[in-house]
Amino acid sequence: MKKDTSYTLKRVQRLPVILIGEGLLVGAVAGLIVLLYRVALTYAGQWLNGILHFVQGHPARIAAWFLVLVFLAVIVGKLVKWEPIISGSGIPQVEGEIMGKLSQNWKRVLPAKFAGGFLCLLGGLSLGREGPSIQLGAMSGQGISRLLDRGKTEERYLVTCGASAGLAAAFHAPLAGMMFAFEEIHKGFSVSLMVSVTAYITATLMGSSPIYESLLEKILAGKGGHNGGTSPAGAQKVLSEFVIMGGSVLEGRTVMEITWPKNCLLVALKRDGREMIPRGKTRLQAGDTLTVMTDERDAGYIHDKMENLCYTSF
Repeated sequence: MKKDTSYTLKRVQRLPVILIGEGLLVGAVAGLIVLLYRVALTYAGQWLNGILHFVQGHPARIAAWFLVLVFLAVIVGKLVKWEPIISGSGIPQVEGEIMGKLSQNWKRVLPAKFAGGFLCLLGGLSLGREGPSIQLGAMSGQGISRLLDRGKTEERYLVTCGASAGLAAAFHAPLAGMMFAFEEIHKGFSVSLMVSVTAYITATLMGSSPIYESLLEKILAGKGGHNGGTSPAGAQKVLSEFVIMGGSVLEGRTVMEITWPKNCLLVALKRDGREMIPRGKTRLQAGDTLTVMTDERDAGYIHDKMENLCYTSF
């Protein structure tokens, strides 16, 4: 299906309602995957304790276990070489995906991250469950989006749903999942983001028990600062929302007075719950939510430029 400007604008009008059903699906799938991941890590820890008890005091068994550790290290190394994006906690990768600066492949990240975490814990390495659970949940959301052939704007919200559900399942903390989506990933609030309450349903139905930004720049530097995606220029249009903060560059100025980033279009302005079409003489206020459209290839650049305009005073 062609996802041009007309399609994107029409779709976004019904997005909050559409995301309720899709968010439930993503939450259930992400919760199940994270639950399986936690079970796998629990078994890995138990097996490790049993192995250490078995080799204790037997030099030959200890030597054999070291050979097994070398074998595990080789496998994990090959997994990281096959899909480098699985290295690290996973949270910076999810942020990069939402910002449009990174492009992950859910078909590779899900199995590689799952298997890599299991093997690392089995080998006795220190491993936290939070970051991997968030990345696994986010990739579950991306997978659902790709299977349903959704646009990039919708996919970002489904990735957010998955990440929130992953955190909720890891900590049994649905409200923490919601706040994580608002504050850490999107750094703002919108009605569409509220669909991450599916994290609560996920964590409750799965019966999971309790189990987090500077790394993104390092990842981008390793990728040469490029998006890393394979989609052609302008293949899809992406809508992003930004909230004008008090004291920022935009506060108190009219639309025509602003030097807007290249390759972006200001399509809507929301104030006090009412949506309006911004015009040249429209004066911007703190608390206004701006909706900006850009090509998928420019999403990361536009995100940084708009954040500087909306959040800083210079």
